[in-house]
Amino acid sequence: MTDQSLPVVVVGDGWCALLACASLAKSEKKVVWIAGTGARLVSPLSSLEPGPGAEYWSKVAKAFNISSGEFRHGSFLREFHSKAFGPPEWASSSDEEEQKGLYNSAVVHGDRSIASLNEGRFEITSGEIEDALRFEISDSEKYPNLKRLDGVPVTGFTVKSGQVSQVQLGNGQCVDCSSVIFADRWASINKIAGVPKPVLFLKGRDPQGVLQITFRHEVPVGLGVTESFSGSLRLEPGEKKERKFWGHFSSDGKTSFWSICFSAEQAEDNHEIAKKLRQMKGALDRMFVGSAWIPAGKKDFMSNVMDEQVRFEEAMLFGAGEKLISPEKVKSIENLYFVTDGYGPSQAAWQIADLRGGSFSPTI
Repeated sequence: MTDQSLPVVVVGDGWCALLACASLAKSEKKVVWIAGTGARLVSPLSSLEPGPGAEYWSKVAKAFNISSGEFRHGSFLREFHSKAFGPPEWASSSDEEEQKGLYNSAVVHGDRSIASLNEGRFEITSGEIEDALRFEISDSEKYPNLKRLDGVPVTGFTVKSGQVSQVQLGNGQCVDCSSVIFADRWASINKIAGVPKPVLFLKGRDPQGVLQITFRHEVPVGLGVTESFSGSLRLEPGEKKERKFWGHFSSDGKTSFWSICFSAEQAEDNHEIAKKLRQMKGALDRMFVGSAWIPAGKKDFMSNVMDEQVRFEEAMLFGAGEKLISPEKVKSIENLYFVTDGYGPSQAAWQIADLRGGSFSPTI
């Protein structure tokens, strides 16, 4: 058995890693948070898929005194079509099976990890809850039991008698541990020494890259808007289905976030990525028109953007495979848990809730 006085090591920087570190830090368990590849996304939509995952986000927010408000079920996605915004096609049906059919037809591959069939949201966006939580646990005086390491990759695990005893880092350092929560990009697992190969739970998941752009607006836009938005890029020769993108505005209207998925093959083509980024900007100019969206003195949506940050993350979301509600493990290692952001922030939280026993008690 490993020494339980040793820290839990959490590897990753996304939703799973954040929630795991926050809950462990709150329970006063020693934690070493290794950012690993640093791969992470802002929540693509302001809403979350209802269920145990959203409930866990709520529980964590309350534990850290984050004023998120109550979680409300409803329709919080607006799709642009025929020069106007409206509910997505599947929301127009009252028949559950028909809804599922329309959803599966309209939302494909990695987009299903962004937009869910059912929705709900807090008074602030899911991304704002995440930002507040990151800020809170970064206070080393409040949480001296949490130590974070950036810029150092995990290269291997030292395994003794079926237990990980050390995490090996790229700078030659080794971190003693009682257990490991691996919440980094799963594409990196096969490169880590000490993990038995093959890793069967990696198969059939269809990793998707995500291009995410953050705009800072000169004049706030979308104030009071609780909905998220979906648009489509124009079809190009050879394409059979329009490519969707997704986004939302911050509560103060100063920022907006827009995301689009790419298959593994498309993610290798930098020209294609740059082209889709230009097309998305053009689509936003076509979607958001009129005085409700364009401030006085501005000609279009993009003319109100004073700064943009573009981020591309390879293999971040999964386009296939069964969604995870609990961690994965490898047979021969008892204290190594694999969780993933690949099915969105609600599913990420569900995995951590399962791992932590639904509480903040130090159960691992």
